[in-house]
Amino acid sequence: MLKTSEGAHDTRPSADAGNRPDGRTATDELLDRVRALLPNIRARAAEAEELCRLPEATVRDLTEAGVFAMHAPAEFGGAELQIDALFELALLLGQACTATAWTATFLAFHNAALGRFPIETQREVYADRNYALSAGSFHPLPGTKGEHVDGGLRVSGRWDFCSGILHSGWCLLDVPVEPVEGRPANRYVCLLPIGDLEILDVWHTTGMRATGSNDVSAEGVFVPEHHIIPTHVFHGTESPGALLRPQHSLLRMPFYRAAGIFHPAFAIGSAQRALDVFRDDIVGRRQRPVNGGPLAEAPLTHSRYARAAHAVQIATLLARSQADEAREHYAAHTGDPELERRAYFRLSSVGAIAQAAEAVELVTRVSGGSMFRSGSELDRIKRDMAVLLNHNSGDWDFHTETAGKVLLGLPTDPEAGVYRAL
Repeated sequence: MLKTSEGAHDTRPSADAGNRPDGRTATDELLDRVRALLPNIRARAAEAEELCRLPEATVRDLTEAGVFAMHAPAEFGGAELQIDALFELALLLGQACTATAWTATFLAFHNAALGRFPIETQREVYADRNYALSAGSFHPLPGTKGEHVDGGLRVSGRWDFCSGILHSGWCLLDVPVEPVEGRPANRYVCLLPIGDLEILDVWHTTGMRATGSNDVSAEGVFVPEHHIIPTHVFHGTESPGALLRPQHSLLRMPFYRAAGIFHPAFAIGSAQRALDVFRDDIVGRRQRPVNGGPLAEAPLTHSRYARAAHAVQIATLLARSQADEAREHYAAHTGDPELERRAYFRLSSVGAIAQAAEAVELVTRVSGGSMFRSGSELDRIKRDMAVLLNHNSGDWDFHTETAGKVLLGLPTDPEAGVYRAL
């Protein structure tokens, strides 16, 4: 069983998320603090891979910068920033270490997930400080189940892909519950303290190692009612926390849709860093094979770099457009956009990831064998990008198939999970 590093760091920056007298915002100031951390985070990337978790120094730096409090409720001292801050955070951190970006962004984002629970739960979670560290998995493995008991659920099972679990004090878990008399079968998102779970050391991968995305298991754990939300309510627009804070559009944005907005930023930040490394470290020193001359003088190099830069440009435009449009919609409406519009959101998201991956492929194909040496930054970026492409957010075939059926006007069930996730 693994132990977590969920520490007692505490920072309480201003919860002001609006404009300051100088025209700068709390988001601007947060990103400036994060930008200053990038060299050290990049320098610790190899250590993070070796540890299969974030180094303690990185967790401390991110905490002191206010990253983990950025989406916590203002009434508990959090900054309660909007989705654009999360996108920019992932984009910045992706230029230092993709796995660190993933872990830190989800730990920050999950404060907005905790904000979906009833106020009683939030008071418990934020009793000691203005942020909480929580992992989560919505992938119950076969045999996982919950049963209704007095005052809550009794939960047993196993869940995978719990990114950031080694830094967390809480875990959000999706639990299927079988029907009983008077209650139909349902699924619930349950919030469990980390001490009620066993962390299983299974995250031994070639990419995204520092996310520490291990499995967790539970055996007969009691979950009280105020730690339980029906899954469709949690992922919807009217969770208890969203009704409590109608002005906070991130809480009204369905959970999967919010995640789809910032997912491309990991890939785009990583791709931009790959282009920087190729330009600064590879092109100037590498010779083409068989006395072909400097790589910098080859027309193919010029073409590939331009195509890669263009792919990053396209990815950025696609990702920002869907992020801006979604943010504006949920700021003005309490319900979802129509299904066709959501299909375009998802196409922009997965398309941006595909473009970023293509940019990395263009430059790494001509970077030479030395890029595969242990400790090579380009090698790490390429391995991390391969994992991103195999996450469901980067599954080009699945999302184009789903969106294509909608855009063709073919019969669909808007309430089916595959379409609700658009």
